Amino acid sequence: MYKTFHKHPEARGIGLFMTKNRVEAIGVNIHVKSEVGLCSTFIAEFLFCYYIF
Repeated sequence: MYKTFHKHPEARGIGLFMTKNRVEAIGVNIHVKSEVGLCSTFIAEFLFCYYIF
């Protein structure tokens, strides 16, 4: 599951798609704002609710 799926010599890790899927599986939403040649902003929303009875 955690392997590189291409032969790019500078590949480092599992990739953004796999990371997004794993993080969303535990209840965190990820949003990305990106501008070509400028920057990318990643926003993580932690949606945890705790109920005390």
